[in-house]
Amino acid sequence: MKKTHFLFITALLLPLYLAVAAAPQENEDTEYVGAETCLECHDNMIKSLAKTPHFKASATIGETHVEYCEACHGPGGIHLEDPEIKGSIRNFVEMPIEETTSACLSCHRDDHFLKKIRREKHYQTGESCLSCHSVHQERPEGKLLAQRAESLCFTCHQDKAAEFNLPYHHKVQEARMTCWSCHDPHNTETSIQRLGHKKISEKCFECHPSQRGPFTYEHLASNVGTCEVCHQPHGSVNARLLRRSEQYLLCLECHSGQLPEDGLFGKKTPSFHITNVSTYQNCTICHVKIHGSYLDRYFLR
Repeated sequence: MKKTHFLFITALLLPLYLAVAAAPQENEDTEYVGAETCLECHDNMIKSLAKTPHFKASATIGETHVEYCEACHGPGGIHLEDPEIKGSIRNFVEMPIEETTSACLSCHRDDHFLKKIRREKHYQTGESCLSCHSVHQERPEGKLLAQRAESLCFTCHQDKAAEFNLPYHHKVQEARMTCWSCHDPHNTETSIQRLGHKKISEKCFECHPSQRGPFTYEHLASNVGTCEVCHQPHGSVNARLLRRSEQYLLCLECHSGQLPEDGLFGKKTPSFHITNVSTYQNCTICHVKIHGSYLDRYFLR
């Protein structure tokens, strides 16, 4: 067998192997004791667990129908006899990320947003479901999140937390939106992180539909680049989340005449645009339809 074929088959079968390995296995040494028995010792769990969807968890292992605790943690017979035996019960805190993910997917495998979870960069950098979710208790934030969404994200993405504290920012801190308004934490391929230029702007247009078009005369910055060519999406020291404090300097990054004259990146501004005169330092005073126009090729109306 060729090496490439072997690697392909291995990659194809690995998720299945991990799912089987993570599932509770029946053998002569295991016995399901029932959730009532588990709660005799873990009675502190019942009040919080009863408020979550996991309280109704169930699974069919072989010919045995298992509910509640053992549906996720596996048979508790050996653990009941001697709780000190390591590995006698599935402890998700101590399990490798592959096993934790496989255990969660044994129930959540049909969730469309989790189908590519193993390609997602959170998973690939060693984060498991438990990094964000608290499976035994329902917090006020919903979705079994351990903390508020932005608090979870900012734990790792501290540079973005700083940007959201700038004077002009999207309203995450004010709870008018969340990080997942734009980002899908379970699937990098469908999140803004890996969308590609056109789709990044489409994500912006969901909240800013008036800028979508299609326009008769389009600003090429929207086609060649994205909204991020001019705007900083998380936060900025400049109004309208602009990347430059002086608007004309932002425009001149493309309209400087230093690039090819085919118009791809914007032609040089006319000679009467004297940029050291304040009249010409706010381009959108005249070019009011800067995102695109139905009437004027220079976005004047």
